[in-house]
Amino acid sequence: MNDIKFNDVSMSYKSLLDDLWRKGFTLISAEHYKCLVEGKELTKTELDEFYSRMNSLKEMLNDVKLRVHSLVMTGSEALERWRSFTSFTHPMRHLPRQLLLKCEKGKEPLLCTQAYCKFLQIAVSNPELLRPGSYLEIEQPNGTKTLRSFHLCEAPGAFVLALKHCLANLDIKLDWKMNSLSPQQNDSFKHSASPTIKFDDNFNNNSARMILGSDGSGDILNFTNEFLQKFVADFGKFHIITADAGIDCTDEPIDQERKMLPLIEKQLEIAFECLCTGGNFLIKIFTFFENETIQLLTKICGAFERVECLKPPSSKPGNSEIYLLCINFFGQSKQRNVTISRFFTQQIEECARFFINHQIRFIQFNLHTFRRLSQSERANLEFQKCIVQEVMADFLWHKIFVID
Repeated sequence: MNDIKFNDVSMSYKSLLDDLWRKGFTLISAEHYKCLVEGKELTKTELDEFYSRMNSLKEMLNDVKLRVHSLVMTGSEALERWRSFTSFTHPMRHLPRQLLLKCEKGKEPLLCTQAYCKFLQIAVSNPELLRPGSYLEIEQPNGTKTLRSFHLCEAPGAFVLALKHCLANLDIKLDWKMNSLSPQQNDSFKHSASPTIKFDDNFNNNSARMILGSDGSGDILNFTNEFLQKFVADFGKFHIITADAGIDCTDEPIDQERKMLPLIEKQLEIAFECLCTGGNFLIKIFTFFENETIQLLTKICGAFERVECLKPPSSKPGNSEIYLLCINFFGQSKQRNVTISRFFTQQIEECARFFINHQIRFIQFNLHTFRRLSQSERANLEFQKCIVQEVMADFLWHKIFVID
């Protein structure tokens, strides 16, 4: 991809804002069943060519990442300036604040964070997430429907709260369990998806809902098969599982995929063990250029009826974070054997290209405008952000909190 020309900063930024709701790609759906299981497997030569093209995509993204790395690694001051600037250009930077302003005084969400907003955005644009095919099987004596959820790497609990608010408008109660590192482990591990602000209180108030593993650390990499089997035997299976783990790769940006692989693999293992048939799974991943990550995608596509790749508007546009929304789990014993066919590899390649093109455009915009914006240009960008944040806050507010 050639560098984009940003002759008009205002129009360039508007174009990036226009794309915020367009970052979605259907990886597989029910209509793809025959292509997935009956497609002709690629020859070794064809497979080598596929991985060569994926490697070219990786190099394209890494070239841009390395430009950023060389820019900010000249010292801590440069890094802080870059972080401050990319925070400024983040279109949804102040969305949590805008959403809070719409809440009645005293009834504000306690964890109105970017994670909270991301979940709301995913849920309102994909309502089937909230209606797994199996949740009606659990019903209270008074007729109340209850949905069971399990949230991995969740501290301080924004996804739990967002899901609870989404379900309240549907008259569905939430029975949830949550995993994160124990408060004693938070200084030495980096698997938690969110800062641990307010987590101690949340932990103490909901200790019976916290799943920390047999060693009490909360580190999912230490969860054994025996522990998971006992956990399911004690608590049953779940209709929705979310997995929001992340690792800070600021110092090694081009190695993010390899570093994340063990965590993604473990979250997938836990989901397959704990998700009920017909359930839904939401997992954060990053790039998927390497063979090992693509093999995990193959497992996921063989286990669910539909898999959507999404980057919600509140996800920082210049990073590689995307979410896989996996709908209708087939169950442990009914998973499909997905063929590494021309169709499947084409889907993987097009999906990867789609998301890195969006990411590269935003990084290039940041590189082009870093330390170069005039006062009037900064004011214009701020004005555009205010409009799009207000529209988004109003949209989410009416979708989630206003009962029709």
